[in-house]
Amino acid sequence: MVSNLLIVGGTGTLGRPVAHKFLKEGCAVRVFTRNLERAREVLGDGFDLRQGDVEDPATVDRALQGCDGVHINLQGGNTDRQLEAIEYGGTLNILKSAEKAGVKRLSTISYAVDLDNYPHIPYAAIKRRVENAIAECSIPHTIFRATHFMESLPLYFRDHTPCLIGDQPHHYHWVAAEDYARMIFNAYQLEEAIGRQFDIFGPEAMTMEEALLRYCTAMHGKAEIARIPIWAMKVMGYLLFDRRIRFVAELMEFLGQAGENGNPIEANRLLGAPTITLEQWCEKRKAERRGELVEG
Repeated sequence: MVSNLLIVGGTGTLGRPVAHKFLKEGCAVRVFTRNLERAREVLGDGFDLRQGDVEDPATVDRALQGCDGVHINLQGGNTDRQLEAIEYGGTLNILKSAEKAGVKRLSTISYAVDLDNYPHIPYAAIKRRVENAIAECSIPHTIFRATHFMESLPLYFRDHTPCLIGDQPHHYHWVAAEDYARMIFNAYQLEEAIGRQFDIFGPEAMTMEEALLRYCTAMHGKAEIARIPIWAMKVMGYLLFDRRIRFVAELMEFLGQAGENGNPIEANRLLGAPTITLEQWCEKRKAERRGELVEG
């Protein structure tokens, strides 16, 4: 186990559970963030917060001093250019700094899809380049290729109504970030996890529409979905000169084509299979909304 872990991207919905899991298990956790005030607000006490930007190598160097592990959880923004600069360029900066700092373990999140089949899609191409850069680095590493997260479901809401963008026919094994964080922690305890890619799948398979309906029914007591065609999103993006809208349309088009890819058997065997169902996850969210203390 590492004794001092730096988490890059530790304030988001997928980074926070990892930060809290390692802290709970006795590891010193340092969080690299652009916004210290927001980090204090969302993380609470007990974390060593370091301000910086992955596009500024000097700040990455300083943040990694004294750390023996680093977990990369970068979110590359809403355009191809941001994705390239942050996820790929930022990862390269982290790898260089980590090698200089003598980091002993490194991990990152990726996506459980056949990235090689979509080299023309910037999202997929950049994810593959990130994976390749990490696989080629000298630091003992582990890549977690996760499917869709339950925590992403609220992001599909617009004006209090869930929106299904494009045709999304594929089934996904939706996973809770709490289970994902536990599996990352377990991987750091195992030499056998070094140099591996693990596919992280949740316990239940359902389409995006089914997941949204179940989430909406559990959390809001209604089951209705607005449907937005991909072409309409693209036209809106062009008319508004908004590259972010077009990026979302292209991403959802890619998801509709690609689906889920991978095999979770080895991840489940070594790291412990995810157990949290969507209904259980929703019950926890409702308890949190009521102000009740929820373990995990």
